[in-house]
Amino acid sequence: MRIAIPGLLGLVACTPIYDAQFNDRAAELEEFRSEFRPAGNANKMLASGGDRVFWVDQRSPGNTLYLYSSLPGQQMEEELRYDWSEGKGSFEDYRFSQDLIIDCGAGNAYRHSDTAELNPFAHTSFAFENCTLDRQTAYFLVGQGAFRRWTPPTPIPDVNPMDQQGDTFIDFEMDSKIFGSIGGYAVLGNTAVVTDGTGDLFVVDLTTFAAKWLMNNEPANGRVLFDTTGVLYETSNGARYITFTADADPPDEAFNDMVSDGGYHLNFKHGDIQQPASNGEYTLHGRHIIYRGERGIFAYGLDTRSVVDLLLDRGDGIDLELAYHQPVIANTNQLFVFGNDDFGVNFTGAIFQVDLADRLR
Repeated sequence: MRIAIPGLLGLVACTPIYDAQFNDRAAELEEFRSEFRPAGNANKMLASGGDRVFWVDQRSPGNTLYLYSSLPGQQMEEELRYDWSEGKGSFEDYRFSQDLIIDCGAGNAYRHSDTAELNPFAHTSFAFENCTLDRQTAYFLVGQGAFRRWTPPTPIPDVNPMDQQGDTFIDFEMDSKIFGSIGGYAVLGNTAVVTDGTGDLFVVDLTTFAAKWLMNNEPANGRVLFDTTGVLYETSNGARYITFTADADPPDEAFNDMVSDGGYHLNFKHGDIQQPASNGEYTLHGRHIIYRGERGIFAYGLDTRSVVDLLLDRGDGIDLELAYHQPVIANTNQLFVFGNDDFGVNFTGAIFQVDLADRLR
């Protein structure tokens, strides 16, 4: 005796239709995509600073790793290769802006000019791995809770790097009443966002040193991104977003919930592909959060409260053909992503460029 399970036959029969819808949508989105760097160059890193995009390639002779950059729209032969980067291998301690590169581990600054490939622009008298770069100015964390500020090529006094006196720019405990150690920080213009040792988030005015606790619902324990309107921070339960407001209790929302309410739905089988992936690949652009979803790259509009798809992966599981990772923004509306087929373990595929003009809402 056969027992019929209502709806099962219809679901199985529709699976090819759902997959065809997915593939059709992926092809539509690829019309906005162009290859910025081919996979054969063994691209190892992708970053941006202002209008400039950076990457690391493995080039002949000798399969040597070099750091490169260019302004989107330039011809391939006009890319900058930084000869001083030969053999460095890792660039985890480097920070990038449109005009400067800071090696936070060695305290070197490099300028984008005709001699940038060969000569350091300036050098500090100390080196920290914990630093950040905002346009022309670098900020170094001194001890547990103070900043040094450096704008190359202005020299820094040759003092003990752990000395809290002299050229210290801000002492967060003394000046801002943020007690304990600083866990992480970022700077944009005259604003800093810092986390203390317990994961509390503070926004600090660097002109007055006044600090405001953002009353985050969960401790920050990963990346923190912010712009002039809000902060995206990672927790053990996923990313959350806080809007900067004058209210005593600024909104703090789980990003997964925001995406769930964003109205995106491709079809029944692929109903959750827009949910944020667990590897925490995000960037802020205008009033949008651009992020890696379960099956592609998506954008969440902070004003529209809606999700749009930008690129969809090709294939899935053992049949994966192309997956997009590490979204970065350069040159206002230009998105750059890795495209690879190795499940995102090693980002060594082609680099794709996507024009976001008229794509976001």
